Amino acid sequence: MNRAPQLALALLLAGCVQQAPQTGGGFGPEVQVCRAGEACRVVPTAQLRDATPQEDRRGTRQADPDLYRGEDLGALQAAAASGDVRAAYLLGQVHEFGLGGRARRGAEAARWYGQAADQGHSWAQFRLAQMLESGAAGRRDRAAAVRLTVAAAEGGVAQAAHNLGMMHRSGSGVTQDAREAARWLTVAAENGVPEAQYNLGLMYFRGDGVPRQLYDALSWMRQAAQGGYPPAQKAVGRLYMTGLDTMGQDLTEARSWLSLAASRGDREAQGWLRQIEREEREEAAFQRQLQMQAAETQALWASVALAAFLMPPPVTYVVRVW
Repeated sequence: MNRAPQLALALLLAGCVQQAPQTGGGFGPEVQVCRAGEACRVVPTAQLRDATPQEDRRGTRQADPDLYRGEDLGALQAAAASGDVRAAYLLGQVHEFGLGGRARRGAEAARWYGQAADQGHSWAQFRLAQMLESGAAGRRDRAAAVRLTVAAAEGGVAQAAHNLGMMHRSGSGVTQDAREAARWLTVAAENGVPEAQYNLGLMYFRGDGVPRQLYDALSWMRQAAQGGYPPAQKAVGRLYMTGLDTMGQDLTEARSWLSLAASRGDREAQGWLRQIEREEREEAAFQRQLQMQAAETQALWASVALAAFLMPPPVTYVVRVW
């Protein structure tokens, strides 16, 4: 049964945090690698994997180091009033999410976040930017949200780096620049943001702001899938199902990834799994049919006539008439 590559990765994007399967890379013995400023070259896959073990840089999603953990609100109030940056940030969380028995008050949360953000607290800048963008602060201020997102990304908040990358990708509030988008998405991806890994994988596949490179595209996409991002799990499963370019088909891997999406009720993934099962049943039936014909083959070989003795080839000559 012919299972040659059929579809491009762009068709995989039809839109769970579950344990992802730990499986191989899926590449053939050689892969073409293109790096910025270098000519494309074909290298052995094993050599490339040893030199750049990209899955080692996946990490886990960056955590907020200053989450509220039940601190005394009176003590926080006093500390924040005296200029304690972390206390102000914690009070922002209390009022944004209604913690410690307090009601949710967006404007009050924004006020405390603003106090911490003004003193350079990167996570306060990130959270305040989101509130100002969505209107959860009681008002919308797009310009301030952009400014705070930039500050948070430069301050090391990986999720802010992802958002800034997407802003550059679409030109939303900042200059539209695919290379700058890829730069910030790389920062976020290397710090464990699955959504950034997914988007960066697509950019590598499309050659958007970075060299078009299937190896990097699949590596980042797999990392996003391993990080529990459902669209990436589905995309990787479909890619292994059909194969693409230098990467061969691998139905075992395809079934593992698609099962994650299918278990969340994704109908396309469920349909693709049924298709794999149907093809495997048909293939197994064909193999059984051939095995059943083995006896016929033996009988045929026993009965066919031997080749006859060979005669010397004819000799042709020309008589010239003068």
